[in-house]
Amino acid sequence: KLGSIVYHNKLGTQAERAGRVAIILQYIANELNFNEDINFKEFALASKADLLSLMVGEFPELQGVMGSIYASDDIQLKHIASAIEDHYKPKFSGDSLPRDTFGNYAALAEKFETLIGLFSINEQPTGDKDPFSLRRNAIGLIRILIEKNIPLNFSKLIDSQIPKDTKDIGDSLKSFIYERLSNYLKDKNFTSNEVDAVISSNPYYLNDIINKLDAIKEFSNLDQSKDLASANKRVSNILKKYTGLIEKVDESLLEEVEEIQL
Repeated sequence: KLGSIVYHNKLGTQAERAGRVAIILQYIANELNFNEDINFKEFALASKADLLSLMVGEFPELQGVMGSIYASDDIQLKHIASAIEDHYKPKFSGDSLPRDTFGNYAALAEKFETLIGLFSINEQPTGDKDPFSLRRNAIGLIRILIEKNIPLNFSKLIDSQIPKDTKDIGDSLKSFIYERLSNYLKDKNFTSNEVDAVISSNPYYLNDIINKLDAIKEFSNLDQSKDLASANKRVSNILKKYTGLIEKVDESLLEEVEEIQL
């Protein structure tokens, strides 16, 4: 019956959406060598089945919770019951994260499908308006990747799921995620300079980003850090004015011991 419920008039039904979630789940499983015997298409459909129930119709906040309860009573779905509830997590700021590995992957697939789908039809948030809670979805996947230490290349995932001729959509979505990431890290009491230093390189893996920030904080406390940063800035400014590209250094032109060593 999910085939009769429209998710979005440009993105099809809930059944079609479940199919896309299953494809992303399979991608994540392949990338992270997840080998448990789970039918991803069956899970994706089961995770949305409670939308058809009178209980969720009456109390929408129970979606996922009811699905988990129904699945617990089904011998074939019992093993994925907790992930059915957890794939919506985190639902709000400070909410708990999924309980186990598959729950984490299911939540990531759900959030990536939401973001990729809605960005592809130009439904990005504008100003204070965010009717599809895309900011919350982005923060949710950032929290899972970082706090659950999941080494997933999120940029590669996005590139694999959007049509080849829509690179600008992928770039726009990545920028959106980096903006949310910046806010998340500043809330962790890292300074704007520290956060910018890490995010400016557009890291594809987020699970080690706290370690990078800790390293930058430690580096900035060194006596030599200001001199090194100043020298780096001068080099950067010189390179901005230079339009050519040095393919190879002509070592015969070097005179000072220091430049030869460098």
